[in-house]
Amino acid sequence: MKLAHLAFILLLLGACSSAEAHTFDAPDTVIAMPGGVFHYSWVFTAVGTAANWGGAGWCGVINTPPGTMEQGFCTTTVLPGGQFRYDVSGSLTNPAQAGKVMNWIDECENFTYWKYTVIMPARRRIPVPLTGANQDPSAGSVERTATRSATWGSVKARFRSPRMAPFPS
Repeated sequence: MKLAHLAFILLLLGACSSAEAHTFDAPDTVIAMPGGVFHYSWVFTAVGTAANWGGAGWCGVINTPPGTMEQGFCTTTVLPGGQFRYDVSGSLTNPAQAGKVMNWIDECENFTYWKYTVIMPARRRIPVPLTGANQDPSAGSVERTATRSATWGSVKARFRSPRMAPFPS
């Protein structure tokens, strides 16, 4: 009796492992353009068997607009080896902070595939005024005037940050 159960379980595991799963690829992170505008695509690939999809889209989770959706009504088929690509476009609500988007596709016969994408704000290059000896404004950098004969203690003292006041008790 136990041998029959074991054989049945192995048969089920073999059937499950031979079935190929569809794939869903969306970027983990996207960097927004200045002003918070972002654009990227995600891809659903049918592997092994055809896939009918009922709906696809994206929805804003954090610091993003509500999102968009497209209906497939379970009649739109992606053939084996075929792909369904969805373009995501939006803008961060607050362009200075990161956002989060959920990408998804609902396959009618099996599963809903989803993945989160983090939208990072645009990298800003803020010019920092440099002060120090021998500053060359055209190069935008500062040359340090430490000489080879300077001792480590004096070099360390030049780059020491100001001390912070203790927290009030």
